[in-house]
Amino acid sequence: MQKIFDRAMGHHNAGELAQALKLYRKILEAEPEHPVVLNLAGVAAFQAGDGKTAVEYLAKAIAAGPEYADAHYNYANVLSQLGRLADSVESYHAALRLEPRHGDAYNNLAAVLRDLGRPEAALASYRKLLALGMDSPETHHNIGLLLIELGQLEAALASFQKAIAGRPDYPEAYNNMALALQDLGRMAEAVASFDQAIAVDPTYAKAHYNLGNVRRAAGQLG
Repeated sequence: MQKIFDRAMGHHNAGELAQALKLYRKILEAEPEHPVVLNLAGVAAFQAGDGKTAVEYLAKAIAAGPEYADAHYNYANVLSQLGRLADSVESYHAALRLEPRHGDAYNNLAAVLRDLGRPEAALASYRKLLALGMDSPETHHNIGLLLIELGQLEAALASFQKAIAGRPDYPEAYNNMALALQDLGRMAEAVASFDQAIAVDPTYAKAHYNLGNVRRAAGQLG
């Protein structure tokens, strides 16, 4: 079985999903409650566009291995992509109970919580990432967006600045920092930040549009 598993993984890693699934199913004929293979089959099925089969395999993986954090995590990812957001939150929490340092689970959970209109809970999840030392520019940027939603504009600015410090070519961070500056009435700084977003990415239409708006608001036509 190990040789079949290795071949299946080789196909899976190469993106040859049909071949991988065929071999995973062959293993499962002999070992129908193998949580690792059930998990991988679920992932492969979802990557192949078959969400229904993915859910079935991953549910079986969890039943066969309730302490298998990756199965809960992948189940949550599939549920999220299928629009079952509330169910995915439960599964992310299950994964995190089993693996409290699962950074990807905190990150994806935060995104789902934001989509569910729960910005404070999303913020708490991103802050868990920071506490684990996983302070990527994207995390700081996402925290900034949530802080804007919560009306904490000065704190949002600090988060965008951290995002930019980690990634100076981050047009979205410059753009959203400019929006926060605009809301604070700091128009000249907002213009400079929009300009910086455009300097980093001259094709960034949103920054061009927002820059035009702030110039009109400031009476600086042209």
